[in-house]
Amino acid sequence: MSAGLTILCYHRVLPESERTGDARPYFVRGTAISIATFRSQLESLARRFEFVGEAQVIAWLAGERSFARPACWLTFDDGYADVIEHALPILKLLGVPATVFIATDVLLGKALRADRWYAVLNSATRTRGELDGGSLRWRFDLDDPDDYARLIDGPEKRGFLGSTGAESEAMLARLVAAVGAAAPASLEGLYLGPNDVPHLTNGGWSVGSHTRSHPFLPLLTDEALDAELRGSRAALASLGIEARALAYPDGRWTRELLPRVRSAGYSLAVTLDPGPVRVEHEPLALTRMLAGETLR
Repeated sequence: MSAGLTILCYHRVLPESERTGDARPYFVRGTAISIATFRSQLESLARRFEFVGEAQVIAWLAGERSFARPACWLTFDDGYADVIEHALPILKLLGVPATVFIATDVLLGKALRADRWYAVLNSATRTRGELDGGSLRWRFDLDDPDDYARLIDGPEKRGFLGSTGAESEAMLARLVAAVGAAAPASLEGLYLGPNDVPHLTNGGWSVGSHTRSHPFLPLLTDEALDAELRGSRAALASLGIEARALAYPDGRWTRELLPRVRSAGYSLAVTLDPGPVRVEHEPLALTRMLAGETLR
């Protein structure tokens, strides 16, 4: 009988000094870890798991191979440049494969919504204010860790991420007003560019889709959903990448999405529902655990 599989999700790997800089929101959110912590986690994982890559996972799910030891597949979401700067060299040295799931709009220099929200917070000129959430007002103090954490991943930000068009821009404008934001911190250099992709593939990585613009897929119309799923694959194909794997943005998925994901050409897809993967698992809804700094 084949051993099982654990899929881990990372986002950003950064120097410890970034913890109190512009990367503070990511550390608070749990989507950034320090280089030292990343190295330590790999050492711990290597004692327990066999590291595998995307192709091996696909073959395992198809019944074409087995794992003698419990297996671990490392994945990185969104497409941040520090993946190639800090994670790639470490994994290449250790001979560990990984997959990066890129929201392909970032390759064109378009910022993801969450990053725009964080950039406003990073440019705040006052720590206390009142945020108009549309239906209610909330008085906050950015010096209070609980208030700061709420602004990083609370109802106001989640509402922003789930909104569209003019509503989305209005919500961001209210945050700008509430924190007295100066010109938001530059997002230049935050993401991978098209010329970075060959460095990843040459280093033994695979590249998958994280859609085009990182929306909540269950909220989309069928037309918009197809544009996200197929548009991302087309963008990667233009770089010579056949994207076989998809990571659902923010882990948001439903069973109703699966036929459209399959028809868009994906062989497997990963969620952020925690837990180990068994070979009989639905390949378009594989469980995956967020690998924060407290990974055990």
